[in-house]
Amino acid sequence: MIRAFSCTFFAMCNDVTFRRVGVPDLPAVGEFLLQHFHPDEPMFNMLEMSLDDIIVSDHFTLKDELGHDAAIGAFCGGELCGVVICVVGKQDYEGTVLNPHNHPKSLIEGRFYEEMLKIAADHLESEDNLIIEYLAVHPDHRRREIAKKLTKKCELLAKEYNCKHVVCIATSVYTQNILRNLEYSVARTVLHSDYVDPKTKEKPFKAFLPHLDTRIMYKYTVPLLQ
Repeated sequence: MIRAFSCTFFAMCNDVTFRRVGVPDLPAVGEFLLQHFHPDEPMFNMLEMSLDDIIVSDHFTLKDELGHDAAIGAFCGGELCGVVICVVGKQDYEGTVLNPHNHPKSLIEGRFYEEMLKIAADHLESEDNLIIEYLAVHPDHRRREIAKKLTKKCELLAKEYNCKHVVCIATSVYTQNILRNLEYSVARTVLHSDYVDPKTKEKPFKAFLPHLDTRIMYKYTVPLLQ
């Protein structure tokens, strides 16, 4: 179980390797996200969702996302220490979370991402993009540029899948800084305190540092097939 990782183990691990992860890795990836992504994930926190709500909502989408064969894991001593999960092309986020098992607040998250990706597609005049869904690194491995390396591997995946852009809906200043340092551009900035859900007409997000705004960020990639 990933939750059993110890700080001592990671302190002794200097070599990090990378490989693709897919549906067979679902148990390890799901546990890793549960421990090192979901507790700090901006959308879930701003919507004030409990961890139990998140587990139920996310279980039904993660398998589909891993099925895109566009996820990379970082491994230390054979154990997962970081992961980035991407999807290829247009995604129906509201449709994905519309099932009887999901928490109602997931619908707000789905509508938000759907709206942000539509803005990205309109700005880029293309839906032929690689979309970064998750980017997470174990706390004991942060500040080792693993997130940066995982993001750069997304750019290689985009070329492989002949996508014109890598797109990330960056809801945290930490992610925004990583992307900015990798020369990503900003298509739109949306203040969380101002965002109004198009269906409920309410402001659903509790904005706080480091999650004050969402930046729709992108980088042009040259597809392998022209």
